[in-house]
Amino acid sequence: MHIYDPDNEKVIDNVTLYLTPAEAKEIYDDLKRVMDKPRGNHAHISSADLQREITICIYREEDLDTFDEKSKEILLETKKSSRGRL
Repeated sequence: MHIYDPDNEKVIDNVTLYLTPAEAKEIYDDLKRVMDKPRGNHAHISSADLQREITICIYREEDLDTFDEKSKEILLETKKSSRGRL
């Protein structure tokens, strides 16, 4: 799992989400859809007022070519820094 904060351009270790039932259902539905077609697939889930957004992506190392350069950097660098962790 990789959690990226694009506003501060850094990888973070923890996040807490407070969701309405409608937002949770949207994440659930979108996650099921993304799981069915993971290559290059992602979903954006916005708050009702469109002020906040969660982006979910499914990735495999062999599919990193489908991601933009910043995403590849995050996925590869986080992988390197997490070696040795349990």
